[in-house]
Amino acid sequence: IGKSRQRDIAFFQNMRINMDELGGNGVLLHFLQCYPVDEMLVRTPPNTEGLVEQKIESLKLLETYWLESLKSGRFECSSLEEWPTEMEKSVFKDSFAQYCKTRNIRSWVLSDAHIGKVLKQLAPSLDSIRLRIDGKRHWVYKIPSLERARKDFEKFIGGKVGWETEIQSGEDLLDTTRESIFS
Repeated sequence: IGKSRQRDIAFFQNMRINMDELGGNGVLLHFLQCYPVDEMLVRTPPNTEGLVEQKIESLKLLETYWLESLKSGRFECSSLEEWPTEMEKSVFKDSFAQYCKTRNIRSWVLSDAHIGKVLKQLAPSLDSIRLRIDGKRHWVYKIPSLERARKDFEKFIGGKVGWETEIQSGEDLLDTTRESIFS
């Protein structure tokens, strides 16, 4: 019913009489039962902003940490001020553990393998490599650019996300130094 019938008391009284007293409920039921429905469309919800919000609200802990890091443009609860290109796995795990601790979240400690698997789902362009640092070999995440990581996450979540920080332009990036974290 369109807005033209808004506050049309006579129209709605007439509709109520037709539905309740003149068998309109049965006619409506018959119409709905005979209406052709595509089974696939019934099982596929429309991709709306509300659906994206619902998916975000139901993210698991590590996924939420990744999302909040993407939103702020830096890894939450880490010493980094900017989005890095590389990060030791142990440093990532420690910053995630600190994130949980500051929010008083007690959880099972996730294995390195599980963290890597989840991160690969959230950011398929993320890679894991082994580098020699101070004469020792360390496992390191090669982290995609913030822009790429955000696009990966939007693909994972199935819709657009409202990012709180803007990504620096190419000229601004030339003025900044490459930041790697190994500690």
